[in-house]
Amino acid sequence: MFVFLMGYPGSADRDLHTIKNAGFSWGKTLIQWGQIELKGKGQYDWSLADKAVASAAQAGVRLIARVDYTPSWARYDHNPDGPPDNYNDFGDFINVLVNRYKTDSPLTATSTRLKCGTSRIWLANGATCRRMPPSTPGFWLPPTTGRRWPTPASSS
Repeated sequence: MFVFLMGYPGSADRDLHTIKNAGFSWGKTLIQWGQIELKGKGQYDWSLADKAVASAAQAGVRLIARVDYTPSWARYDHNPDGPPDNYNDFGDFINVLVNRYKTDSPLTATSTRLKCGTSRIWLANGATCRRMPPSTPGFWLPPTTGRRWPTPASSS
């Protein structure tokens, strides 16, 4: 089930408990890259994302991240609704995101984590989910190359 957690403190806990009470243990939530890395490359404000992950952990709901919205500094036209000019900027953000919320992170409880990295991550640019780590060669090839997204050797 999709749940809006970042920036919705009044409904986040209610919606997470509704998910849990309906018998679901996973929820998909929006992680806004452009909001977290708003001021410039490497300048992060994790306050809303940390609250979202903590709320999910408290409710016993594991999260699948839908990463969307490019920061204005990452595009020549400052449009948040498109890919970054440099795909490595997005890859760098995903790397930091995954490491921040991985299972053994002090920010995540053992009962929950952000499901990404070697499992599954949802790219909001219309590409399909891929079961491979973002460090896999070719993972960040832009769709305009005419090449297919790489297929992992094995899936988990």
